[in-house]
Amino acid sequence: MARPPTRAQAASAGSHARAAAGLPALRFELADRLRGEVQNLKKELRGMDAAGIN
Repeated sequence: MARPPTRAQAASAGSHARAAAGLPALRFELADRLRGEVQNLKKELRGMDAAGIN
């Protein structure tokens, strides 16, 4: 017969569930940051091309 989870196990499961619930927001923030970095790099590269730096 299975024993009920301990308090620590229950707390850990609750923490895991909260962390998993916040994951989509973190992924969105990361994707947004990466898009911004790519845009900045493209702008820098265009400037280098315009200046004749290859």
